[in-house]
Amino acid sequence: MENAKRHARLELLFLLLLLVLGWAIRLYDLDEPPLDFHPTRQLFSALKARGIYYAAHPQLLPPWQLEFALQQSRELPTIEPEILEHLVAWTYTFSGEHLWVARLYSSFFWVAGGFFLWHLVRRRFSPGAAFLSLALYLFLPYAVIASRSFQPDPLMVAALVAFWCALDRWLETPSWRNTLTAALGGGLAILVKFPAAFFAYPPLLGGLILPPYRHRLRQKETIALGVLMALPAALYLSYGLWAGFLGQQFNGRFFPQLWLQPLTYLQWMQEAQRVAGVGGIALGLLGLTLLFSPIPRHLPSFFPALILSLWSGYLLYGFTFTHHITTHDYYHLPLIPLMALSAASLLDRVLIVLRPHFQFPPLQAALALIVLYALFGTLWGLRAQMKAVDYRPQAAMWAEIGEKLGHRTGVLALTADYGLSLAYWGWQPSQAWPTAADLAYRQQRNERFNPQAFFAEMSAGKRYFLVTEFAELRRQPFLEAYLQTLPLFAQGEGYRIYLLQPQE
Repeated sequence: MENAKRHARLELLFLLLLLVLGWAIRLYDLDEPPLDFHPTRQLFSALKARGIYYAAHPQLLPPWQLEFALQQSRELPTIEPEILEHLVAWTYTFSGEHLWVARLYSSFFWVAGGFFLWHLVRRRFSPGAAFLSLALYLFLPYAVIASRSFQPDPLMVAALVAFWCALDRWLETPSWRNTLTAALGGGLAILVKFPAAFFAYPPLLGGLILPPYRHRLRQKETIALGVLMALPAALYLSYGLWAGFLGQQFNGRFFPQLWLQPLTYLQWMQEAQRVAGVGGIALGLLGLTLLFSPIPRHLPSFFPALILSLWSGYLLYGFTFTHHITTHDYYHLPLIPLMALSAASLLDRVLIVLRPHFQFPPLQAALALIVLYALFGTLWGLRAQMKAVDYRPQAAMWAEIGEKLGHRTGVLALTADYGLSLAYWGWQPSQAWPTAADLAYRQQRNERFNPQAFFAEMSAGKRYFLVTEFAELRRQPFLEAYLQTLPLFAQGEGYRIYLLQPQE
């Protein structure tokens, strides 16, 4: 009995160590501007949060800045419920406007999801497999960078993992308490981002597909779970369509013609590998295979079907959002916990084979040192990756551009993030000139494009043309050639401002 308590204490201590380290590495260089990972998406939320904050505290800004902050927040489209933005804006009341607040929350959500992942794997496999799965989830390089970003995805993933954990318990014991717990996790995930439904409903149905459980498809608990998961998102969607702010958000999402292009699957594979790594995906698929060959006796029969259904949901998700799954790597974020969960069966088998060889204390001590070395090396490598680039000079550049332009309207801009950096640090409104990728996207949607007519339309009433993306400018020869005929208004390190119209 005493030995069991000691093992339980050590297990809890190691769990806390991994969770604390997982949160700590995400807080390194906390005040770094959010330009390290999809800045367009992060600054979208940053501007939303700033507008919410100053709407409640208008006395903190000069009138022109207050008007601009509120205007930017209103004009940016509303997609998902602004849960994180409101939470960050509320925290600004105590901390002031600091973007690191969002890093704190996103990092905490991801690490909290790690606890639920560990709990789920620990229920079905050995403690060692649970810790290794947790380490994969917490310390994959992409996971560290992405999970501290100012966007709803870390919260969505955490809620999904909590739902999987609750669903596993509900499939085993379908009580009303477990029904409500699972509905809470699944409902929150789908509310945060609608695509989470692809990782919520397939495992629910997959877990009940086998004959021993199939009779439960018509039970009240199952119907209630399915309805309650959808209810928050359905209410939000109904309100958004009625109010008019969600009407255009479903356009340009579905491209079935891409299914017939072999390049689509190559790009899909590359984006997935960028997120989970070739080794991580291989571990997950091997683990999935081992669940069926043969099914271990200590696993309930619904568990392999649940994991397989999650992979099926990922495929269905990819075929539905084919353009985004091949161009937006963060669309693959749910693949990280899915990979870690699936790999658990393989990791468990490996540990079973190795366990007899580590019965002697010296070998156990050597194993502990090896694990600590691997953990320290991973953390040090992640620290070096985050330290390699300093984005503070870029934030200063945007502030400088805003001063040069005088915070006036009439600016057309070719920038990396559609003018959001200029809006956030420069307090400068602008209209974004599309990138070459945006123009290709228009062609995918069968929109006609005439460069001369488009430029005349975009530049009408504009006085300045700002360029910070010179590589992107070279991809548009017509635009580059035309700008060379215009007078240069101002330039600095990393930017040029052309004069479209004579100054008054």
